[in-house]
Amino acid sequence: MRKALISFFVFALGYSTAWFYGIYRLEEFGASKIRELHHAGYTFSYQRVEKGGFPFKACFKVERPVVRYKDIFEVRTPGSLVLETYIWKPFQIITKVGEPIFFIVGDQKKYLARGTIGAFQAIHRPKYHTVDLKVVHIKQGFLAECLIESLSYKSTHEKEPDVSLACYNIVVPALRENIFGAQIEDFSLSFKMKGEVRGDSLYEAVKYWSENQGHLDIKDFRLKWGHFFIKGNGDLAL
Repeated sequence: MRKALISFFVFALGYSTAWFYGIYRLEEFGASKIRELHHAGYTFSYQRVEKGGFPFKACFKVERPVVRYKDIFEVRTPGSLVLETYIWKPFQIITKVGEPIFFIVGDQKKYLARGTIGAFQAIHRPKYHTVDLKVVHIKQGFLAECLIESLSYKSTHEKEPDVSLACYNIVVPALRENIFGAQIEDFSLSFKMKGEVRGDSLYEAVKYWSENQGHLDIKDFRLKWGHFFIKGNGDLAL
């Protein structure tokens, strides 16, 4: 009986330590992402943060988060941004939002696009991360109205990352009279990004990359639009 109690105590202590380590990793991960946003000129605000998830996972729930970049970009949700990691997968961090996400590119009066994202999930691993979006609806903007059923993104954590992007069932009502129809069933792109990227803004980074022999080594490109289908590979430079 005594050995059983000691074993249970050691197990409980170890398990609790693992849970608090998960909470610590989430705090460090969240803080590093906020620092990256602030360094890039973004602001990040929220209503409150709750910790939980015990016993199977460590979890942070950020209520009503808002990310802004000057008068150029804003994304927000009336729900919660959840960060979580499972005890048996301490080096995998999941970020997700289940409620609608509202975004706007440009200010409230003159915008390029605005709309909603039905659901968001990102998985961060030591070697790579993935992002999955469901039901992206660009309602109004510089381009035509657009509805994307799902969008997936994957990138490795390397100096020259491997990147994959896939969009499925893209519906553009304005193209209904087009000979190919209003629905693009599949658009996917897989490439390795060659060249160094430097700069404090997206424009500066792209300019430096382009002027210093930066290019994309395209491994696979696919487009299926009605009866039209094309695939290929090659190099692309700006």
